Amino acid sequence: MYKNESVAIKETKIQGSFAVFFKAVFASVLFTAAVFLVFSLLVCYTPLSCECIPFVSLFVMVLSVLLCASIVCRNAKSRGYLKGALAGFSYVFIIYLVSALWGGGLYFNAYSLLLVFLGIFVGSIGGILGINMKDRRRR
Repeated sequence: MYKNESVAIKETKIQGSFAVFFKAVFASVLFTAAVFLVFSLLVCYTPLSCECIPFVSLFVMVLSVLLCASIVCRNAKSRGYLKGALAGFSYVFIIYLVSALWGGGLYFNAYSLLLVFLGIFVGSIGGILGINMKDRRRR
């Protein structure tokens, strides 16, 4: 009976970690959409130049990936860099699919490759920060 209970506990933890993962990715995508909505209103109704759009979109992506990875790794016990990298890749993949659906097609170029590598790298950093922030709260 003890073995069955431990298997049920492990399955619950795995299901809980998947739920946290998908909620964090979804929250970061919603955060991105909200920031882009506010930024698009600023560009439309203020004399803000359109030349800053690529820089703001890159900054928002980095911030969203950091947020996503730190939420995912907040309760992780180990391998925060790996879980964060996976969260960053998942975020970039979802954003890429959404932009492909609204943009009219899938395009893969050097900028897309840069976004994937940046998402993985920043996700790793966010995962490391998420695990370390958890340790700091316990002290």
